[in-house]
Amino acid sequence: MALFKPAGYFIDLGLDYIDLGEYKKAMKAYKKAVSRAKISRAVHDPSRNTGILITTAMAYAGLGLAYNYLGREQEAIEAVKHASRLDPIWEGYGGIT
Repeated sequence: MALFKPAGYFIDLGLDYIDLGEYKKAMKAYKKAVSRAKISRAVHDPSRNTGILITTAMAYAGLGLAYNYLGREQEAIEAVKHASRLDPIWEGYGGIT
């Protein structure tokens, strides 16, 4: 039986791939993190669980970083903007604006 891996697992995996220069793998990991975070948000009331919103923002910020390394500038900007709408701390993350 496969275990459900939470968004945080894929955020960490994405960061590991970024460190290794494996940007396509990082992008895929962050996309899974976004998807898992969205599932968590659907199950919980986001107004009562800011941790889920922070995780979602972190996943989008990481996705933006991966897109940036892949030369996908517009997608990087959109992902980081999405992250900063959820949590302003991510505004301009990685120099992406």
